[in-house]
Amino acid sequence: MGELKFSICNDPKEWYTIGMELWENSIDPPVFYHPSMLGVMNSIKENIQMAILFHNGMPVLALPIYCEKKVRNVSYDGWDNLGLLKRKDVSADLIRSFWQKLLSATKRIKLENFSEADSKDVLNNSEYKLFVSRRKCPFFEIKDSWEELSPLLSKKLVRNVRQYGNKAERANISFEIKMAHEVSNSTLDQNLDGAYKFHTSRMEIIGQKSKFTPDAYKEYHKKVLESCDNVFTIEAKENNDKLIAFYYGFCNNKRLSWFNGGFDMAYRNLSIGTLLISNLLKWAYEHNLNYFDFLRGREDYKLKWTSDFNLNYDLYLCKKNPIYILRTISFFLAENRKRVGFKNALRLMAKGYRL
Repeated sequence: MGELKFSICNDPKEWYTIGMELWENSIDPPVFYHPSMLGVMNSIKENIQMAILFHNGMPVLALPIYCEKKVRNVSYDGWDNLGLLKRKDVSADLIRSFWQKLLSATKRIKLENFSEADSKDVLNNSEYKLFVSRRKCPFFEIKDSWEELSPLLSKKLVRNVRQYGNKAERANISFEIKMAHEVSNSTLDQNLDGAYKFHTSRMEIIGQKSKFTPDAYKEYHKKVLESCDNVFTIEAKENNDKLIAFYYGFCNNKRLSWFNGGFDMAYRNLSIGTLLISNLLKWAYEHNLNYFDFLRGREDYKLKWTSDFNLNYDLYLCKKNPIYILRTISFFLAENRKRVGFKNALRLMAKGYRL
């Protein structure tokens, strides 16, 4: 197998450099684990580390982690489809070695919002584990062109893209997509304020609470837009002046992940959401992306585009030791009891038990 070395790096400059090397040599890295995004999170949590496996002196696998009483992978509200940063063509033996060495170092760890594929790797390579399925993340393969994709969509959706697109053009509504680092900070701030107002108004109309707009998160969104290198923005304007929609998301060299924003409900008769997505598809084709990832949520507008889901899991891992196993069971029950009640937490544990 060659020479293996495992370490947990505490130095932000060092793990940023290693993370960037893995990101650039990975096929489909988790969009939230771009090192610039981890830098934003380090300004919030201040204790992010990187667990790294080196093979013959070269970093091949890494996982951002932090410890607040318990060791966890780095996660945050709205983050989905997380997993390892992997050098392309990394072997199953190296993945197995990573998980073994990580558990030897940490004894116990919780993995939050792990993608379906990475969760399978974890379950195949851990000594003791409990897991619970958490969220379904709709996604679809965008094919090589709209002409190839459109026959796979409903006739109604394809017709709406065409008709509402023509209607928006007659109303002099335009769409612009840029990477966030190409936009001035003042413009990003203005657009974010607009998205907040749109989103708040929409939530009031439909009678829901929003996780996007609380003041506690505004500084987070601002930092992400101003600091992250893999963030795209899309805006819609009337007469090239009046903002009527602003959203942002993340991308890697393979997928586009739709995150959050808002649109002016006064323009909902133009099906602005559908047009935002169709314009993002054009941009995705220009940048040779393969997947459109809606992240969490099964809202109707997402299900118009796809019936495929990436199931995300929370996984609780530990060494096969009676003390660690009991502590892991206790941790699992305590966390899930808050969410679903004690009896249901027991049922989840029985369903997700693996020894």
